[in-house]
Amino acid sequence: MRTALFLLATCAFAQPTASSQQPSFEAATIKPSKALPGSSSTHSHTGMIVLTGKTLKGLICSAYDVKDFQVSGGPKWLDDDRYDINAKSEGAATGRQLMTMLQALLADRFQLAIHHEQKVGPAYALVVAKSGLKIKPVEGNPGTNSEGGKGQLTVTGMPIAELADILARELKTPVADLTATSG
Repeated sequence: MRTALFLLATCAFAQPTASSQQPSFEAATIKPSKALPGSSSTHSHTGMIVLTGKTLKGLICSAYDVKDFQVSGGPKWLDDDRYDINAKSEGAATGRQLMTMLQALLADRFQLAIHHEQKVGPAYALVVAKSGLKIKPVEGNPGTNSEGGKGQLTVTGMPIAELADILARELKTPVADLTATSG
């Protein structure tokens, strides 16, 4: 058994967080989404992030870099109501900085409070067989591709760590890359 990190989300009657210590967006709008159910998008570039059609659970997953099965607790609408967010930072924030600002925005606007908890449960590990690695590195830079359906998954040009991430999302349980391979 392996332990997995779970985020417990509380939205109703949550205690304020210390978000004033975190960097925050200069301007941000959050509106109920008019996007079609099942569709969502994320676009970001230096100093700006636009999220469309995201549930609060999806926003939490983006902000904290976790998978949806790692978030538990919170009201039913956490998985139902969808939002559009358009936010701009004061300076040239990128990647992780934008996600830290998104955490502060969720805490402020939704009174989101989280805590980390470890739970024992099933998990998988990708390991190299005793007879060695059976897959070969792709030559050059062909880009990555993944296709799946009906219990099958085909990937090309993808690092093993990204494959583990896809498998974890599909299996809804942690998958660790223990292959120590690169490329």
